[in-house]
Amino acid sequence: MTICEQARYEVFRFNTNGSPDRSFGNSGAVAIEASGIFLGPASGGIALQSDGKILVASGRLVARLLANGQLDPTFGSNGAAPTVGGSSVALLPNGDILIGNGNVASLYAPNGSLITNFGVNGQTAGFPFDGEGGIVVAANMTATATKIIAAGSLTTSPSLTFAQTVSGFLLVRYNSDGTIDNSFGTHGGVPTPFPGNILAQAFAVALQTNGDIVAAGQTALTDVDAAPGPSDFGLVRYNPNGSVDTTFGHGGFVSTSFGTSEAFANTVLIQMDSKIVAVGNSNSGTTLARYLGN
Repeated sequence: MTICEQARYEVFRFNTNGSPDRSFGNSGAVAIEASGIFLGPASGGIALQSDGKILVASGRLVARLLANGQLDPTFGSNGAAPTVGGSSVALLPNGDILIGNGNVASLYAPNGSLITNFGVNGQTAGFPFDGEGGIVVAANMTATATKIIAAGSLTTSPSLTFAQTVSGFLLVRYNSDGTIDNSFGTHGGVPTPFPGNILAQAFAVALQTNGDIVAAGQTALTDVDAAPGPSDFGLVRYNPNGSVDTTFGHGGFVSTSFGTSEAFANTVLIQMDSKIVAVGNSNSGTTLARYLGN
């Protein structure tokens, strides 16, 4: 299943062989329009509920679809609800909906309404970043142990020569009530520059079954946000306590170049066999790489 956004949301579902699932929506696609909400070009996130309903989020909108692709009229206003922002969506064990990015996450009830007693007026305390990034929920059998992990970017070494300012991946862990979990990393956060590189920013995060954390994004020798240049898929694996897992890749770090492309990974998934799949873009278009999980 995938989602794209133009003047409206377009959600598509595919069969396992890649062909459109004609039983979903209108011959395999669903268009979502929300009156009064401007939808600019963007990609979005998807989460599947245990009852088969489908949550899609992007920008400042979240919608819920029934399993057949029709909008769920019990959610928000005719199936859609406004959000604080973010395109990463995850479900808490109690059914609440977490939406966010590497900067801020916000929490919503199963009907789409903002839960204002979470964090600060429904939102986690923010960190400086441009709004890109991802979130994931780490939970065991008891909801009281639920943790929220956000991945983004942070300046780790400022420089008067701005092109030499170093940025790194940033992981922040929150408790289930939206407060920062100070037992994680240093004061709740972990900044991780890539060795030898100026730029590193995380766009997605996923959990392996043993609790290890995999963050994926972009890394480069230069600041490609300031001036175009080649960049790589960047991955870092962390232990559950936030320390870098030095058994992964080269001391915990993996970078994958695609020629001289400016490449980045904005989605990371863990297969059932523990292999890691990173999806993003390079100059050749949509790009996918798979890594061993050991």
